[in-house]
Amino acid sequence: MSLQTHGCAEKDIVDPESQHTDTEEGESLSPRRVQLELRPGRAHTFQVHVKPQRKQKAVDVYFLTSLSANNRGKGHRAKLLAEKALTGIAKSNPELEVHTLGYGLFGHTNVTDKEQKQCEEAGEVCEPELYVTHSSAAPLDLSHWHRPWRTEGGLQALMQVALCKDVVNWGQNDRIVIYATDGTYQVAPEAESVNSSMCQMNNSRIQTKISLPSVSELRKVLLENNIQVIFAVPFDYLHEYGSLQMKLPRARVVYVDVSDPSDYNFEEPFDRVRTSLVLTHSPVQGLNITYRPLCEYSFGGDHQGTCYTRGRHKQKTQTFNVTVSSESCVLPASFEIKSLTHQESLTVELTPRCSCECGDEPDPELCNYAGNPVCGKCRCDAGYFGSWCECSVSDDDGPCRQGRGAPVCLGRGVCVCGQCECHSSLGGRYYGRYCQCDDFSCDMLEGKICGGHGRCKCGKCVCEEGYVGDACDCSTEVDRCQSPDGSLCSGHGQCKCNKCECQDVYAGALCEDCPVC
Repeated sequence: MSLQTHGCAEKDIVDPESQHTDTEEGESLSPRRVQLELRPGRAHTFQVHVKPQRKQKAVDVYFLTSLSANNRGKGHRAKLLAEKALTGIAKSNPELEVHTLGYGLFGHTNVTDKEQKQCEEAGEVCEPELYVTHSSAAPLDLSHWHRPWRTEGGLQALMQVALCKDVVNWGQNDRIVIYATDGTYQVAPEAESVNSSMCQMNNSRIQTKISLPSVSELRKVLLENNIQVIFAVPFDYLHEYGSLQMKLPRARVVYVDVSDPSDYNFEEPFDRVRTSLVLTHSPVQGLNITYRPLCEYSFGGDHQGTCYTRGRHKQKTQTFNVTVSSESCVLPASFEIKSLTHQESLTVELTPRCSCECGDEPDPELCNYAGNPVCGKCRCDAGYFGSWCECSVSDDDGPCRQGRGAPVCLGRGVCVCGQCECHSSLGGRYYGRYCQCDDFSCDMLEGKICGGHGRCKCGKCVCEEGYVGDACDCSTEVDRCQSPDGSLCSGHGQCKCNKCECQDVYAGALCEDCPVC
């Protein structure tokens, strides 16, 4: 309408849309090949149909346990956890063929003052070392090896289990790693990950410097090696590993008290992993790919789409809406969308729709003698950019740096004539003078940004009325702290997040008990 208002004839208006064509059908996954013509700024959605697996494949299972969990309490915790898990697998599906491939233990310790002093005397730099052990017969009993084991390097150990195919003896069956720990994990920032994707296990043991993987690197390795992970963690870490689960292919989290493995309910998460239908992909530069499953019980997002099939729906074909978009012109390419259920893939052959044959006459003056108009916009010569090719790559980029030595636009955009033009990521677009802000990296609670009680603004949660906290996880209500006499916490404590924190000698939900009074 704007073009017509300015006198453009309708026959001269070129407005191509994104479109696709199914060029090859499949049986378990359909279509198997798609030709996609994608215009920047015009998202396009196509449907993928996935059939459930009719014949059960055998399962290869590997148990990976932290040394801190193994050595907790009396007995050999890794062995007890594995036995309980195998019992749960057999109970959930008695006809399933299960192969236990091995048992791993992992952990690292901080450098002691004595070790630090020895390193300094030798002119060396002391760094914590990660220990990873592997046994194919039974978990090694290292319960006597009492050291202050830490768990932060566990995802590096998980990477090694995935990469060391010959050591673990991964076969052609479905692959599941049961990762049991009583502590947290750490990952490298996406831009700083230097972890080598190579097997380092020698003689069934690794002793190496900690080199953490990024989430995207771990996701890529698990995806390429068709490995699903079930995280078995205590209650205090369910949320933390739940957030990680959403970013990994076909992962699940289950509660387990490592000090009492008899309370280890494994049937439900194993059944979920086995019966869920999942579509996912490896990251594709410049593209945003999202999934929206159309089934009753589902989870969609940027990384993958999951249908949880139940009862009569287990044998029903499920449909996924796959949406592809780009903010700028991308090169012709192809990428794969994988079905983790069948290990089949859909190939998408991408052709960008970035140009129109408008019949423009050359007019270098219009584009500052650094380009020519194409469809009413300047297409700049190499080394020039801007709406009218008014900017040169040799221009000073100082105004785009937050401080001396800081990266241009914090590495999240490009400097255009002294101003940052910010990139987009899978979660949304960066913004701000230096691209320092985004509205998708706020703290999360139960898989929801700002706990579902606020909105993310420039990396911080702006909470709704009645909630405070970094993740809007703290209610300002006091009704659960109200004692029968009308006081808060019986006058013996403070009400924080609608929960009583009692003074030293008092106890109970309302600080009503005093054992020593």
